[in-house]
Amino acid sequence: MNSNRQWVNHEIYRLMYREDLYIVAYERIKSKPGNMTPGTDEETLDGFSLEGIREIIQEMKTEQFRFKPVRQQFIPKPSGKMRKLGIPCVRDKIVQEVMRMILEVIYDSPNTP
Repeated sequence: MNSNRQWVNHEIYRLMYREDLYIVAYERIKSKPGNMTPGTDEETLDGFSLEGIREIIQEMKTEQFRFKPVRQQFIPKPSGKMRKLGIPCVRDKIVQEVMRMILEVIYDSPNTP
């Protein structure tokens, strides 16, 4: 923890290169309901691998990573109407979780003003 409240991390994007964060992200989301639903690429979390993580990190380093379109599905609401649900592909779910974890550490810090 940094006690200097004026310090700003100008290299936060580099945290997206850490393989261990992707492994933790995978572990956190693999058992949540709905996360085995395939996205637009038809892949599921059970097909995700360390090689997939390394490919994502390489795309991050070369600034080639792009989120893919989400698969849209309609699910019923209790009122009987339908609600649109967007289902991202596996790699996007993992990247989103890594981003959420990094931001959570920054903004939930006890030293955040």
